[in-house]
Amino acid sequence: MRRWFSSTLLRHNQGNQPNLNPHSYFYKVLAVPLLKVGTVSLGTFYGLKFLWLYLEDDENDVKSEK
Repeated sequence: MRRWFSSTLLRHNQGNQPNLNPHSYFYKVLAVPLLKVGTVSLGTFYGLKFLWLYLEDDENDVKSEK
């Protein structure tokens, strides 16, 4: 577990990879997690939105039957 937080692993891999500027390195590392969070957030938002519309429509149908 300790090796995951160690900086020696980063120093070891630097020889194999070309030098990246901090801006591109930030997006290279965080692109996948940010896309996952965005996808889950949008899926949750639209899922709840359509659920709300479905339940509201169902409620209006019940009210109109009475």
